Amino acid sequence: MQLPGSYVREHLSLAYASTKDAAQGRTVDTGHAVTGPGTDLNSLYSQLTRGRDANTQYVSTRHLAPDAQTGETFEAAERAGDAVMADILAHARQDRSAVAEDAQAVADERSVMTNVDRMVDYIATVTAGRTANMLDRLAATGDLTELQRQRLAADDAFGSLDRLLRTAELAGHDPDQVLTEAVTARSHDDAVAPAQVLHHRITHRLTGRLTPNMQAGMADLIPADLGPGEQGQQRRQWLHGLAEAADTRRHELGAETALDAPQWAVEALGPVPDAGEVIARQDWEHRAGWAAAYRELTDHTDEHDPLGNAPGRGRVEHRMLFRAAHDALQLPHAGEEEAGMTDGRLRARAAAWERERNWAPAWVDDQLSATNQRRDQLVTDPTVWDARADAPGVTDADAVRLRADAAAARTEAAQLAEQLAQLQFADDARAQWAATTAVTRDKAERSDFELRARGVDRDAGEAKVTGDQWLEIHRAEQADTDRYREVRDDYELTDDRDDAVAAALAAIRRWSVGRRVWPGRCRVERGGVAGGV
Repeated sequence: MQLPGSYVREHLSLAYASTKDAAQGRTVDTGHAVTGPGTDLNSLYSQLTRGRDANTQYVSTRHLAPDAQTGETFEAAERAGDAVMADILAHARQDRSAVAEDAQAVADERSVMTNVDRMVDYIATVTAGRTANMLDRLAATGDLTELQRQRLAADDAFGSLDRLLRTAELAGHDPDQVLTEAVTARSHDDAVAPAQVLHHRITHRLTGRLTPNMQAGMADLIPADLGPGEQGQQRRQWLHGLAEAADTRRHELGAETALDAPQWAVEALGPVPDAGEVIARQDWEHRAGWAAAYRELTDHTDEHDPLGNAPGRGRVEHRMLFRAAHDALQLPHAGEEEAGMTDGRLRARAAAWERERNWAPAWVDDQLSATNQRRDQLVTDPTVWDARADAPGVTDADAVRLRADAAAARTEAAQLAEQLAQLQFADDARAQWAATTAVTRDKAERSDFELRARGVDRDAGEAKVTGDQWLEIHRAEQADTDRYREVRDDYELTDDRDDAVAAALAAIRRWSVGRRVWPGRCRVERGGVAGGV
């Protein structure tokens, strides 16, 4: 654009190589900033406080990797703007010293996130164009005509087909064989979208057999074909090194989770077995390790929700790790009942569980365990201290001190006994609440899994309208439909509404005063009201 020189001199300033940090101390008339998942709380504060008159925030609601392919935005799940902002507010980054930064850098280098993301990026680079090469071979053998090959390349669903073949590979199938069988199953000359046709054939043929199973750990992410000769061997060795590092970290996280016993792990897997129960404790650590590894991979820190939302369908490897963690925690999967439900019904189930959680007794398992250990110690120590006070050679001063310590320990132990009774009562109440709400929780978890699989953002509120808004929209749609509706009966030539319909509309208007209703719960027709409110 071209601006007048007078305007430029008065209202503009040179901002070459200026960063948000350099502009942090400026004060402007209006501030405009773009916020996304990578924005931290400190930057957000600066962005929202620079404008005298107004500060406008533009929120990126689709999170993608910096190197995402063109068009991947349309397949990423969209989040509500307030949900993105809430995530930023919930994850404040604290400034650290140089020593702390160095320690954090070492920890980040060993993390599951670093090693798995490196694997995923390298695998994407190595396997880029693999599906196209397989289709070229099918065209060379005559299984595809030149026109069919061109139409497949031009189909917008080609990327989805590529990811489906990667999913099939992770589930233990040969992607080349899967694609060949889909292409040669029958003709698709008349297909408008040939890639979608192949996608449907593969998903239908492999129904129930597209679930990845990570028996060998992170090494299951490595493709079978990484190229010929020494180059392929070097690629395999490098990927196996990253997989081994990620698995080592996963085992460490499992042991750390057993020591810390966080609420999400105890509620999902039960109490941590004692160190003497070797096999049971190893199994607990193994299952918790998968969940903790996925939490570190996605930087998920919720104390109640073990795994959070499932990754988008485009992130095949991350979805595989989500499924592995989900199975390790033995969380319920969605069934046929949930698959046939609308998003609204699934949300209602999840909301029912949230209401149950609101009145749940406090979770005191860790506090009860720590108090028990402290009381046991205080019961044992006074006996030892009294014995030392009576031992030969102990000075009178030391004996007095030991007996005083023993008396203080007994007093504290008596106080802890009262606290233990209260904590035990709270723990029993929590157990009774868990038993009472088990069915509601099971349905909510199945519904959550189905919502995640559909890519629905559970943090975004469901769209609602008032009764008057709904009625206005309905009348506008009805008027638009009437313009093209075929008139079959004489009574339809008049604009007078049926008395029953008019009464129903009046009832809806009276009922909706002061309430909010969901769209689609009822509809008004010329014959009356269909459905209920």
